[in-house]
Amino acid sequence: MKRLFLLLVVLGLLVSLTACQGRGAQKSPDEPAQTQPAEQNQSSSSEKEESSAEPKEEGSAPSAEAFVTGYFKPIAEIQPGSAGSSLKMAKAVCAAVTFASENKLKDAGEKALKEQILAAWNSLEESEQKAFDECFLDVVGRVSSCAEDWSASKGTFEDAGVADQMQALLEDPDAIESWERLVGFTLTMGNSED
Repeated sequence: MKRLFLLLVVLGLLVSLTACQGRGAQKSPDEPAQTQPAEQNQSSSSEKEESSAEPKEEGSAPSAEAFVTGYFKPIAEIQPGSAGSSLKMAKAVCAAVTFASENKLKDAGEKALKEQILAAWNSLEESEQKAFDECFLDVVGRVSSCAEDWSASKGTFEDAGVADQMQALLEDPDAIESWERLVGFTLTMGNSED
């Protein structure tokens, strides 16, 4: 019952994000959307860095390891209520949407995406899964609130040093579509055996 309620809440947020996102994209049609280069999101392995920045073939999805390092762990490391958690939240929000955008998850095959997200989830420690669960809906809500009223959220993202990157993501319909798809698969992972 809780999961169904959460699914309905997040779907409502996604609908409002999609509706408001269209207005934000029209503000500057002459400016191309810019995202932070993959070089600035350095990981311990240069191969991971290159693979996340390369366009994916139709039907492919990032590896489970890429989902762990680029999506699950940044959100799990927010630690709500701790010093600097609002800045960690802003960075994690930007990292998660960037991950979805750079990996073109809107174009990833459904089966491959489900498999990799679930494999990544299952590779996490129980404490990491719990930490992710505690913050995930807040991250989804923060993306939605940024899309609805960027000026009200911008200050925290400026303090975190990711305002320009986040604004570019919000203005990029492909980034938002990729993010929404990632959220949808995250909410339903493990619910069916296809």
